[in-house]
Amino acid sequence: MKIWIALAAAVAALVLGRRGRAAETPSDVETDHIDAADDAGPPTAAVLVDPIAMSFGQLGGEVDVVVGEKIALGVEGDWTALEGATVVHAALGASFFPQYFVFHGFYLRPEVEWWMSAAPNAASGSALGAGVAAAGVAMAMGYEWTLPCGATVRLGAGASYAKVLAADGAATTAIDGLRPRLDASIGWVL
Repeated sequence: MKIWIALAAAVAALVLGRRGRAAETPSDVETDHIDAADDAGPPTAAVLVDPIAMSFGQLGGEVDVVVGEKIALGVEGDWTALEGATVVHAALGASFFPQYFVFHGFYLRPEVEWWMSAAPNAASGSALGAGVAAAGVAMAMGYEWTLPCGATVRLGAGASYAKVLAADGAATTAIDGLRPRLDASIGWVL
């Protein structure tokens, strides 16, 4: 008889009982953190430089803007003196982070590049003389470490290919063709 009473009480509790509620409501959403490693909240951008390239006389940097949990779009610009000419390089790329979230872990980075070279003009002394224009593509992969304070280190390697589109008597061997690519950048994530 006691079993029947306990069974009836359990059925009544299931049928007539109310749904349990927590202090949160269904509209509460965790917006502060993507992951426990991200104490400062979701990143929005990063500013990077390549110290190895800078040691060889290349000046430039990169700005990456987050467009998704695992994707950042980047703009890169560099200036250097190469083979007696001033070379300007610009690139648009996207970093994909398939393992974790943006600026953390393994990444793939395809890029579209543009090269412009101006040979010095002996008559005027300016760098607006005959030049070279080239376009290309690049792919790098590697690993990025970002500390909770925002410091970041990105190490990777890949290849790039550029094709000269216009050359007015200037040397093109440094820009044209397939080249290895080293990605060794340091910076700050905002």
